[in-house]
Amino acid sequence: MYLLPTKLTPPQLRSGYVHRQRLIDLFHENFLPHRKLALVSAPAGYGKTTLVIDWLHNQPHPFAWIGLDSSENDPVSFLAYFAQAFKTLAPACSSAIEGILQLPQLPPMEVIAGLLVKELSVFRQPVIVILDDYHVIQNPAIHQLVQLLIAHTPETVHLVITTREDPPLALPRLRVRDQLTEIRARELRFSLEEAADFFQTSLSIPLKPEWIESLDRRTEGWAAGLQLAALSLANCPNIESFIASFSGSHRYLIDYLIDEVFLTLPAATLAFLKQTCVLKRFNASLCDFLTGQSNAAAMLHTLEQSNLFIIALDEERAWYRYHPLFADFLISETEAPERQRLHARAAQWHELQADLPSAIDHTLAATDYVSTLSLINRLAPELFRQGRIASLMHWIDQIPESHIHSNTQTSIYRAWAWFLTGQSGRARTAIQQLSLAKNPLSTSEQGSLMALQALLADFSHDENTLVLARNALDHLGQEASFFRFSALFPLGHALHQIGDTELSNQVFRETISLAEETSQPFMKLLAILNLAYNLNEQGQRPQAAALCQNWQDFFQEGANTPLLIAELLQTPLGIFHYEGGDLQKAAPLLEKGIGVCEQLGLGAVLGGDGEHTLALIRFFLGDQEGALASLQNAIRLSSHLPRVHFLARNVHCFLLMKAGRLTEAALWIESPDFLKAQLPSPNGELRLLNQARYFLLTHQFEPAQALLNELQEFLESHQRGRRLISCLILQSELQAQIDNSAQANEALLSAVRLAAKGGYISPFLEDFSADLIFRLQHLQSANPEWIAAILQTLSDTGLAGAPADVSAVEVAASLTAEGEVEVFESLSEREVEILQLIARGLSNQQIADRLYISVGTVKWHANHIFNKLGVKNRIQAVAAAQELGLI
Repeated sequence: MYLLPTKLTPPQLRSGYVHRQRLIDLFHENFLPHRKLALVSAPAGYGKTTLVIDWLHNQPHPFAWIGLDSSENDPVSFLAYFAQAFKTLAPACSSAIEGILQLPQLPPMEVIAGLLVKELSVFRQPVIVILDDYHVIQNPAIHQLVQLLIAHTPETVHLVITTREDPPLALPRLRVRDQLTEIRARELRFSLEEAADFFQTSLSIPLKPEWIESLDRRTEGWAAGLQLAALSLANCPNIESFIASFSGSHRYLIDYLIDEVFLTLPAATLAFLKQTCVLKRFNASLCDFLTGQSNAAAMLHTLEQSNLFIIALDEERAWYRYHPLFADFLISETEAPERQRLHARAAQWHELQADLPSAIDHTLAATDYVSTLSLINRLAPELFRQGRIASLMHWIDQIPESHIHSNTQTSIYRAWAWFLTGQSGRARTAIQQLSLAKNPLSTSEQGSLMALQALLADFSHDENTLVLARNALDHLGQEASFFRFSALFPLGHALHQIGDTELSNQVFRETISLAEETSQPFMKLLAILNLAYNLNEQGQRPQAAALCQNWQDFFQEGANTPLLIAELLQTPLGIFHYEGGDLQKAAPLLEKGIGVCEQLGLGAVLGGDGEHTLALIRFFLGDQEGALASLQNAIRLSSHLPRVHFLARNVHCFLLMKAGRLTEAALWIESPDFLKAQLPSPNGELRLLNQARYFLLTHQFEPAQALLNELQEFLESHQRGRRLISCLILQSELQAQIDNSAQANEALLSAVRLAAKGGYISPFLEDFSADLIFRLQHLQSANPEWIAAILQTLSDTGLAGAPADVSAVEVAASLTAEGEVEVFESLSEREVEILQLIARGLSNQQIADRLYISVGTVKWHANHIFNKLGVKNRIQAVAAAQELGLI
């Protein structure tokens, strides 16, 4: 994004400026550590900006200057200038904001303010930030950001605002807390002594004291009025008569005095002023283009030497602007058709300079909507890439609807803008209208429209996603554009949905390369995440983890790359640590990654996987209720996100089964949304796994066998290694249940081999049963290293603690079979029966249902068993029973 250097440097003080020590002292006296805001508020022409610049030159602290105009109502533009301004104070200070500007949409202002405050805390000595002409800001979001910064920045950071009107900030609160310095019109008015200094500096002829007093009184010390009076008096034959001839309001005075000034100007100068008055900023080249002359450099120099309300914007005096009062008067003296012609010429010059935003502003002022639409269509892809959706909509909203309807490309871009600002309904309506349009769409228009349709279809898991994405890419060609990225992601997702994970991987690798070529780190990050999750599903956990770790290191250490993006990779790294059985290391990584994702408002893009994995960890570490509650919350919040919603409900059902709450789990198992998930989609895999688990727990072995056979065949043929491990463990459990020990051991050994290859332990934690421990121990010689790692991890997890009526998973997770157990009293037949059911992983409720007794009776028997075996919980009871040969 191109930033105008002149907005980041204070304007130059004009020659003959009167240094006003009274106001400088006032600023110094009120520049206190606890006063975070200095507000310089007064109508136009009071010298607000001039005062602040003079004060900056007379104080020792570093400062950052931001000259605002209406384009900074776009938060992206405002933040870009804010970040660049702070770079002048501390080069590393803007990294977080630069990272945010890479995102497809800005996070809430609270998040942005928090990141800014954190970065600004590096300043140990006072620094000053000036927001000049803040009255042009109308966007409530920017007011909110500024208010948050005032409230939370350290005392070393001071904000100075110049404005024609009070901003909608909490000024009364700041006054009460003595955190506000105010300099208003009454302080800015020239005193008699200052007026005398001013006229002495400005005029070659002396004025009588009574004349100066009269001028100061009648202008009420208004700086613009005094300056205009000086310009008029410079060529006035009868000073006393002139001074007696005017009085009244500022508006009257400005009209009167400028009229007087104009009477003395050469015709060439007057023509130059009228031909350049429509320009916000200008240099000699632009002025020559508008006037058709070649003398603009000399003319600008003459105007500045004459103090004719022209302000130099840089030290080289290449760029200027007129004082707003002077510009307004000049514009009012120019007929509307001439103004439109000048704006049109200015637009042509800016277009030639490749400054399309300025060109668009001028074509709008010229009401040349055809040119405006043409320029918008050229600029829109870059605006989408930069996230400057607010600027795009600001321009489009100024164009009559009839012109937009007649321009299909702009209509498509507006539909995109609606989608990217959360207005999916309006985007869908626009797509429908475009499909009915009489004028045929060009190839590129079809491509960008199909890319939007593909994204919408991807969000809703529409089966047409694959066709739409492929068609979009065919129409867009190979050019690296925002729309090509937008089509590649749904294509990768759709290929994954139909089971073609390898081709999906190729798409995401292409996306990574494209993002590197076009310097788009967030797009690269999204592609890395998708590729890593695909690799993990293929059973390639080490490759997936290495991919994320390598890119995280690159993002953290690479030049000009914000750390914030790297922190989003904490989520997949946490997931892969969980898959490897390191729950203690996984949990903080997941919490960090989820926190950053929530901060940045990326839940719809990145949410789900980390939250579900963290719930599993909490469950296996003993916090069953907390895990289930977090999933219930995820279900509630994800109703508009089909993929995330399905995963949350599926994991919630899985944990309900582990907790022995089969009746509640059956509500999902029997629901239409669950049953309609079919292979080859990943949701189909998850459905078959959970359904098989439910059938095993309810002793429906034949349907469980059918589901597992179907799933195993699919997973093996599609190289889906991670879920194949879970499927084989369940196959082993099934064969053990039907007393087929040989096949049970064969399936389990296959699962162990796959797990060892990919470094997976979590599948054994998720589908643990007491029999699994026996079979793993029996097979340990076949793969002693990895089986020992599995058993050790389960034991270590169990040492984290478990409740009294833990499920089968917790029994295994907390297994400690070391040491001797002394039997103090023999177990009754009923107690042996209950102990065997405990060892099989049944919960208290399941045992009660099986034996037709109450849960309280089960707990009573369990306590007797613990006392007789000299143990404290189920875990130790199972270990002791194994040692004694009771089970």
